Amino acid sequence: MASSMEYSLILNLSIDMACILVSMVALMGVLAWVRVLGKSGAYAGILLILNILQITANALGLFFKGTTLGYAHTVLLFSNFFEFFFEYALTLCMAMYILSCFDSDKKTKGWRIAAFVVFGLSELLLIISQFNGMYYTISSTNYYERSEGYFISLIMGILSLMLNIVMTIRFRDRLETSQRRAIFAYLILPSVAAALQAFLYGIYFMMLLDTLVLNILFLNMLNIQARKYKERERELANARMDVMLTQIQPHFMYNALAVIDRLCIKDPEMARQALANFSNYLRFNINTLKKRELISFEDELRHIKAYLSLEKMRYGDMLNIEYSVSCVKFLLPPLSVQPLVENSVKHGLSDKEGGGTVKISAEETDTGFLVCVEDDGIGFKPGEFKGNGTHIGIKNIGIRLGEMCGGCLKVESVPGEGTKSYVYIPKQSEVAREFS
Repeated sequence: MASSMEYSLILNLSIDMACILVSMVALMGVLAWVRVLGKSGAYAGILLILNILQITANALGLFFKGTTLGYAHTVLLFSNFFEFFFEYALTLCMAMYILSCFDSDKKTKGWRIAAFVVFGLSELLLIISQFNGMYYTISSTNYYERSEGYFISLIMGILSLMLNIVMTIRFRDRLETSQRRAIFAYLILPSVAAALQAFLYGIYFMMLLDTLVLNILFLNMLNIQARKYKERERELANARMDVMLTQIQPHFMYNALAVIDRLCIKDPEMARQALANFSNYLRFNINTLKKRELISFEDELRHIKAYLSLEKMRYGDMLNIEYSVSCVKFLLPPLSVQPLVENSVKHGLSDKEGGGTVKISAEETDTGFLVCVEDDGIGFKPGEFKGNGTHIGIKNIGIRLGEMCGGCLKVESVPGEGTKSYVYIPKQSEVAREFS
C-alpha cells in the first residue's frame, strides 16, 4: 500500500513539474511576442502564469501531504486554497481573453460583468469553506479530505466554464475558425477533466489538460500572427508593385526621349547628360522591384534629382526647384519621396499658368527624420485626393512606410495655394503614431 502511494506521489509530482516546465517555455514565448500579439497575448501570458501558480500550489500540497512537520498543516491549508483560487481565476481570465479577441462594445459589457460576478461568488464560497470545511478538510495527519460540499466547488467551476462556452457561441462570428477551436478545446477539455476529477481521486487531470490546452491556445495565436504577417507581406509586395507601375509611365518616357532627341541637335553635351539622368532614373525604378530592404535617403534624393533634371529640361523656366536638405543619413523605403515630387510636378504645377516651384527639404528632429515636398501649384480638395485613382501610388507609400519602418505619410493641400507632403521616419517606430 505504501509503495502504491509513493508511486502515485512520484507520478503526480512528475506531471506537475512537466506541466510547469512546458508552461514556462510557452510563457517565455508569449513574453517575446507580447507586443505583436497585443491584448490577447497579455491575457495568454496571465493564463500561463495562473496555471504555473496553480500547479505549484498543487505540488506543494502533494509534497507536504501526510508529513509530520509542524508547519505542514498550514502549508496544506494555503496550498489547497490557492489551488482552487487559481482555477477560478483561470476561467475569469479566459473570459477576458475571449472578449479581447474582438472589439468590446455594449453587448459584451454584460458578459464581462457576469464573469466577474461568478468569479466573486466562487471565491466567496471558497473563503467560507476555509473556515467551515465545506469543500475539504486537512486531517490531523495532514491529509486532504473532501467534504460533503465538495460538489459545490465543482458546480462553481463548471458554471464559469459554461458561461465562457455560451459567450464563445454567442460571439462566434467575431472569432476566427482557429480561435474558436482553440477556445473550445480550453473550455471543453477541462470540463471533462473536472468530471473525471469528481470520480477518480488521486490523479490531477485538471492540471494536465489545462497546460495542454493553454499551449494549444498559444500556438494558435502564433499561427494567426504568422498568417497575418504573410498577408502583410503580400500587401506590401502589391503596394511596391503598384508604386512601380505608377513610375513606369509611357508619357513621361516619351516626353523625356523627345527632349533628348531635340537636344542631340541643339546641345549634344546636354543631351548626353540628359541621357545619363534618364538611364539612372530607369535603373533605379527597375532595381526597386528587386529591393525588399530600406535604402538611404541619399540614394532616394539622387533619384529625385535625376527625375527633376529631366522635367526641368522639358518645362524650362516654368519649373523652379529648391532644396533645403540638412540630413541624408537615414533609411526609408525606396520610392517614398520621388512619387510625391512627381505628383507635385504633374498634378500641381503642369496645370498652373506660369508654372511654379517645388521645394524638397529634409531635417532631423529629436524623435526622427522629416522630409517635406512642397509646391505652390493648383492644390486639391481632400476628397479629390482620396477618390482619385491617379493617387493610388501615394496611398501605397503610406502603407510601405508603416510596414517597413514604422513611418507615416501626411498630405495637406489647399485649392489654389498648393500642396505639402510630409514623410516622417521615426527613430523609434511607436513615435510615428503620434505624428499621424
